[in-house]
Amino acid sequence: MSEKVTTDDIKATRAMLDEIAGQMQKTKDVKELGTLAERVKLVASQLERQAITYEAQQAALLPPGAIETETRVKVQLTPEQRTMVMAETGLSLEEVELVGSGAVWLHTLPNVVPAEINRAVLKAARRLQAEQDARREAEMLMAKLNATEDPKLKAQLQRARKDPNFMGGLLHKK
Repeated sequence: MSEKVTTDDIKATRAMLDEIAGQMQKTKDVKELGTLAERVKLVASQLERQAITYEAQQAALLPPGAIETETRVKVQLTPEQRTMVMAETGLSLEEVELVGSGAVWLHTLPNVVPAEINRAVLKAARRLQAEQDARREAEMLMAKLNATEDPKLKAQLQRARKDPNFMGGLLHKK
């Protein structure tokens, strides 16, 4: 592993990206924009390397097997996040459940910037919306199939509905 990376290092690199972005917004010179774009690529690449190194450092601090476990964290949404989720998905949510990889979150979550939390919240809300849509479609399909007059098909559908894995488990999730 290369040299140690701290959250301060990552924050400093993010600040460099913000500074370059600010310069790009102010300039009207096409040549300067090209130069700044190249700097963005270099600094973004540096940030990616730092993130990979930092994640590996955090993983090394964990006991064996901790990374393989799935961690679920319930996040209470701020009023701004609730508005954002409603606008994006049409869902009115007070909280979302974020799924992450093991105890790495215990070390990294306190250092996550709000924009990253917002992206994770939207991803979780979209996943929930997709599950609800799929469940609704599955229920409509089942209603159509149940309307059949064929007794063999009805019996088969009743048996299938009892299987928790039928239709990907959608009909058993609440």
